[in-house]
Amino acid sequence: MAPTCFIMRSARLAAAILMPAILQGTEIEDLGIAARSAEIRSVTAFRSAAGRRLAILRMQDRGPTGYLLLVDVDNRTSRQYDNPRKVRQGDSFGSILTHDEKYLYDQTGGRVLEFDWKTGKTRLLGRPDPDQTVHFMCYYQDEAGTVWMGGYPRATLSSYSPETGRFRNYGRMDEQEKYLFFLASDAEGWIYCGIGTARANLVAFHPATGERRELLPESERKTGSVSVIAGRDGFVYASIGTFKGKYRNGTFIGPVTSIPPARHDRAARSFSPNSRRYDFGDGSTIVHADADSRSMIIREKDGTLTIIPFDFTSGGLNLTSLGAGPDGKVYGSTSHPLRFVEVDVPGGGRLIDHGGLPMGGNLCAIASDRRQLYACEYAGGRMWEMDPSRPLQLTWKSLHFNGGPDRLLAASTVRNGRLNRMNNPPLLYGSGEDENAEFRFILNHPETGKCYLNVQLFRNANYGKAVLDFHGTRREIDLEAAVDSPAPMVNLGPFELPAGQHELKVTLKPGSRGKRMFGIMAAALEPEKRTTPPAELNPHVVGAWPDLITRPRAILLHPDGRSVIMSGFANYGLTGGGFGIHDRVTGRNRTVAEWLPGHSCIALSATAGGELVGGTSVEAPGGGREKVSHAALFRLSWPECRVLEQVEITGSRNIVAVEIHQGTLFAVTAEGELLIAPPERLAEFRRQSWPAEWGAAPRKALLSTGDRLFLLLRGGIAEISPDTGHLQLLVRSQDAITAGGAIQNGALYFAMGRKVGRFFF
Repeated sequence: MAPTCFIMRSARLAAAILMPAILQGTEIEDLGIAARSAEIRSVTAFRSAAGRRLAILRMQDRGPTGYLLLVDVDNRTSRQYDNPRKVRQGDSFGSILTHDEKYLYDQTGGRVLEFDWKTGKTRLLGRPDPDQTVHFMCYYQDEAGTVWMGGYPRATLSSYSPETGRFRNYGRMDEQEKYLFFLASDAEGWIYCGIGTARANLVAFHPATGERRELLPESERKTGSVSVIAGRDGFVYASIGTFKGKYRNGTFIGPVTSIPPARHDRAARSFSPNSRRYDFGDGSTIVHADADSRSMIIREKDGTLTIIPFDFTSGGLNLTSLGAGPDGKVYGSTSHPLRFVEVDVPGGGRLIDHGGLPMGGNLCAIASDRRQLYACEYAGGRMWEMDPSRPLQLTWKSLHFNGGPDRLLAASTVRNGRLNRMNNPPLLYGSGEDENAEFRFILNHPETGKCYLNVQLFRNANYGKAVLDFHGTRREIDLEAAVDSPAPMVNLGPFELPAGQHELKVTLKPGSRGKRMFGIMAAALEPEKRTTPPAELNPHVVGAWPDLITRPRAILLHPDGRSVIMSGFANYGLTGGGFGIHDRVTGRNRTVAEWLPGHSCIALSATAGGELVGGTSVEAPGGGREKVSHAALFRLSWPECRVLEQVEITGSRNIVAVEIHQGTLFAVTAEGELLIAPPERLAEFRRQSWPAEWGAAPRKALLSTGDRLFLLLRGGIAEISPDTGHLQLLVRSQDAITAGGAIQNGALYFAMGRKVGRFFF
């Protein structure tokens, strides 16, 4: 621990040291909103009493007001409806259309709203569990009309009666787990709760008596979540991994080999995160809805496809990272959806939205040297590399042929599964409900004679094996891979075929994660074999650690000139993250998983001698179990990454930024303290705070020019004296500064929610 004289600081002394000296006539420049798009959080297809096909799209951006889109499929019109102004926009994870056609959904804070599409009015119903629930992850309506809601972060069960307008809260369904993801009910009125993520659980709850039963065998209480559905036979079916069970009256009836189809009316009311209800109930279904193209694709009852346009006004997306590029520009990322944005510094600070990368929710941190730019990405735990001397290439459209996924979609039929069009990456994503799932595609052969079947498939960590059957030839392709990418081109044949239509059948086998999924980008009957063209993405993925670093927070270009290191939180249900290290010379990757139990590195720097120095978080944001109480400063050897020193920072849970400036380590805690120490003797740290009205520090809050050190705060920008640690407030910010940060051409660049801010120093 640090000596007492360094730890203890009286309030009067701190106030004297930190008295702000604001420079007059200096202001933060608002460069504007970086990207105006949105994420579709839920899709709800239904038919009105008059038979009109309608769809409600719950849109989400980071504007002040949330909104819905009501799309009239038959009239090809759409209209945007805003939430009440008193309800600020926040994350939404579940939604439901009730029996009386009222649409329920939530906003951050566990606030439940009701949208009446007939009148266009949205009203706030209230907060069923104001002390315990931040989000409702799922909704379900039982036969009696009661709406059930599963909460986070305490796996709470709540209900709402549309008849009386009253909420009830039944408390936690699991005393340790955080996520109540799935809900269903049986013929006797028992409510079944599918829970995750550290130790999955299945809980049956009887509302009349309050009895609660845990039903999942101890052997199946693994990392993950239990899925439940209401069957057409009055039973409830649950699954996790390879385990599948049948339940009724709060009791396990027995194992089953497959999960039967859910009742249409009940399945439509049983939602998972980012839920999708696609079926209209008349044989037509939504197979694709995309915010960027502002359109949805409907598969009609006869199999034909119809494109339905819609429009909306975005309030702008939240920026999560900015970093200086090697080309004098600043690059950044929005979240949900991920948009790769640029601040054209040489062009005066013009903002450019380049569009989305082929996968991922956001880039969490960005770093560069004079050659290349690197970024780490949630949720795939991927490391991206960009060469600014080459043109940007953000999709694999060059791999499309014969009409790509759109042609395949129009010529497809599916049994016991679902096939949806994805925009980025551009492919058809297929998932099978059980081992009997089949996907069939009709391909045209224009002339009688010799031909090859060329198929471009796609790989993903969750995919399994795709089995292709065509004219007696069968090929099994393993599509499970750590890094998302197009698979090598599949060539079958040659075949001697008559002119006309021929069928390709695809069946699925589960991968190591037990999921039956695959991706297909294109297929054609052609006279020659195709080879897979190079995937000329820029930026492109150079490494992926989807379990070890699902939620990255830091990326560092090591002073050895060849190593790039990223770190952050582990996957859902896990605790403690590690390091992924990419060698730019050899292209090889390695991991560091065992280092500080219970800690995740969320801020990282390096000494001139190459040792890694950083700060940790003790949190487990994906539902894992926290194991330690206080964050730590640490020092690792290089390249072995052995822990040389660790120092507990009492009172802090997160160290959000570190910087070695002029031979001294500066670190910032989320709780509002500046830590100063020699990097080779972390235990000698001293700590001081700043005035509360300056606000907390965001990620990557420390920015160094070599001779000056700046601290970004929600309420403004301060400068730190390298010699004394004295903080001087340079400028106040009217908009909260929410993410760091880059220095380019004499100015600081940072995020202010949806906007990019600039401050010349």
